[in-house]
Amino acid sequence: MKIQEVYVGMELPPLQTGPITRTTLALFAGASGDHQPTHIDIDAAKAKGRQDVIAHGMLTMAYLGRILLDWVPQERIQSYKARFIATTPVHAVATCRGRVIAIEDGLATVELSISLADGTTAVRAEAVVDIRDIRGLREAGHSSVSEVLSAAAGSDGRSTASSTSGSGANPPPLVIREQGSFAVGGSVLRHPGNYDPKRAGPEGQTLHGDHAFVTYQIPVDVHGHPLVFVHGNAQFSKTWQTTPDGREGFQNIFLRRGFATYLVDSPRRGAAGRSTQAATLTPTPEDQFWFDMFRVGTWPDYFPGVQFSRDPAILDQYFRQITPNTGPFDLNVVSDAVTALFDRIGPAVLVSHSQGGGVGWFTAMKSPHVRAIVSYEPGSNFPFPQDEVPAPLPSAAGPFGAVGVPMGEFMKLTGIPIIIFYGDYIPEQPTPNRGQDQWRVRLTMAKRWAEVMKSYGGDVTVVRLSDMGLHGNTHFPFSDLNNIEVADEMSKFLTAKGLD
Repeated sequence: MKIQEVYVGMELPPLQTGPITRTTLALFAGASGDHQPTHIDIDAAKAKGRQDVIAHGMLTMAYLGRILLDWVPQERIQSYKARFIATTPVHAVATCRGRVIAIEDGLATVELSISLADGTTAVRAEAVVDIRDIRGLREAGHSSVSEVLSAAAGSDGRSTASSTSGSGANPPPLVIREQGSFAVGGSVLRHPGNYDPKRAGPEGQTLHGDHAFVTYQIPVDVHGHPLVFVHGNAQFSKTWQTTPDGREGFQNIFLRRGFATYLVDSPRRGAAGRSTQAATLTPTPEDQFWFDMFRVGTWPDYFPGVQFSRDPAILDQYFRQITPNTGPFDLNVVSDAVTALFDRIGPAVLVSHSQGGGVGWFTAMKSPHVRAIVSYEPGSNFPFPQDEVPAPLPSAAGPFGAVGVPMGEFMKLTGIPIIIFYGDYIPEQPTPNRGQDQWRVRLTMAKRWAEVMKSYGGDVTVVRLSDMGLHGNTHFPFSDLNNIEVADEMSKFLTAKGLD
């Protein structure tokens, strides 16, 4: 780039670390010679009044340095100084940002910071960079410290795909063998009469609607079963794509792990908006309602330790992926369309979210090609045998009930493995907070359904991510700051069931 392409207020591409593991701290200690016990010895850290070990200050400073080195060669950095404001605990996810705050005589002053998932600013720094006649982005490798960090990030026992996918740390190019899109399912409305090309009336015309729209990508080194992703209420396929804070979502994470991905826009939603049923769309301010319902916090406060950035710009992106129905939600219409997708592509794993949970159950009862279901926070239409439907569960958000299906249909679900994941901030006891209480009863219903399924030989597991050591997850675990670790749990399931 040339000097005129750098301007005051310009933001450098942010970098987000994966969780800073004990392995990372041990490797950095060996590379740097900093063997202070508070960084590597839990007992020593607790003796100092800390809950656990903390990251080296120079390690966090090195993370910040990486966004500079991704921008310019090291010799362009004239000065770099940092102030440590708070400690960075082990397992923290650090978001590094930089912004040009001044330009004078060809030198750019860059303000840098590291923030943690709970909103704490851990480090503030400032660098002066020579930007005179910079004609291209940095092409040389990182400094030795950056190489140490890269090695540490990939040495925690996970596969290369797991440790790079979605980390924000310059993952390798994603090579796609094939990609495309198509519509499946749907119906055709026909108006009686004869079409007259000289008139604009509906007579004799048709309307193709109520289909699903599918976007797919197939990696070069594909293996395992394809993954079909079904979104939840007020969402569309964007749910599974780039996260609101710009990291890789489940689409890319699992492409990197070798899976073909099929992202569904359900009938009457998103890119599949042509409905055969009328609807009235009324602009209604409701962002704060969704903030509460999706368990980011209780507006305007974020939950402590939530795996969601406190950056207002990221919250803005989050709100902008909310989208309305263009017609009434119809479980059969949607599950018929998703069934048509399975008819087209054959055996695959269905990955659902929230309202999509009910779609998944009914699709699996309609299609023999559903080989397994991974459901994130299912919130609707748990199917019980007709004579075993439990009473609705009262909550601050209103009663939550299940549905009854014929025993023959129910038994189809017992033939496939199913895993259900729920995040954090779901209370054990009733609460007047409707955003939390509605998920209390949904989790309760999921557990009851799993018990009934198991009594008929089904393979259903309900998992609280916090029980797996993953804390702070919202209603969208797959796009939270720790989505790599969430994806790892899904990968373990696929491997255990022979689906990878």
